[in-house]
Amino acid sequence: MVKLRYKDLILDVEPSYINMFYAIYIAGEYDFLTIRQGDIVLDAGASWGDFSLKASKLVGKSGKIIAVEPDPVFFKMLKRNIIINQISNIIAVKKALSDVEGYCLIDYRKRIRVPTISVDNLLKENKVKKVDVLKMDIEGDEVKALKGSFLNNLREAAIETHGQKNYNVIKQILKDHEFTLYSYDKRTFFMNSFKNTLRYINCFMFAEFKSKFLATRSTIEYLLHRTLPVPASNGDTNYRIVYAKKNF
Repeated sequence: MVKLRYKDLILDVEPSYINMFYAIYIAGEYDFLTIRQGDIVLDAGASWGDFSLKASKLVGKSGKIIAVEPDPVFFKMLKRNIIINQISNIIAVKKALSDVEGYCLIDYRKRIRVPTISVDNLLKENKVKKVDVLKMDIEGDEVKALKGSFLNNLREAAIETHGQKNYNVIKQILKDHEFTLYSYDKRTFFMNSFKNTLRYINCFMFAEFKSKFLATRSTIEYLLHRTLPVPASNGDTNYRIVYAKKNF
């Protein structure tokens, strides 16, 4: 495990997942989301807690993060990071989101059977009335998870999509619920990366050393082939993020 720092957070992560640190804390992949004090944030596909940890500071003591992660390895890291940082406003849920209650098979490292739950029932179980902000990265099951009344009160969303059909359907679902869609472009990617690299240079350089200079290698790859390391901004139809806002 590698311990990184971001402001007053301690990020305990396996070396092979340091790329997620760059996406959240340096490139600011979800900085589009305006997370306010007191917000309820659903982190669907929370992984080791990179986004949840950052969001927990933004919502404050009056807010709450519901971090959903079915993979047992990631869930263990998520729980450890919550404990290390002594955070009390994150609810960690070891389930997969879907449109029905039951079980499904996930295949991250090996095929395992995990329980499923809908977002509406997840909120009921945790006595939460609504979700203000949604970040979703659940490896292709987004359309199933985007069913329910929770969308009526949702203010903002960032949803990773896989494949052109998946991308189109999710865009239509959000448009049908009167969301305005946005994109994370190349200029935003580079501006965020440059600004955050300078602001957190010590943590950035430590992450570079531990990842064998992943960000440096990715930048060189872009300069040579014009392919950005952040999926939301490189035009890859197999792997994009839809950003959406609703004017409340």
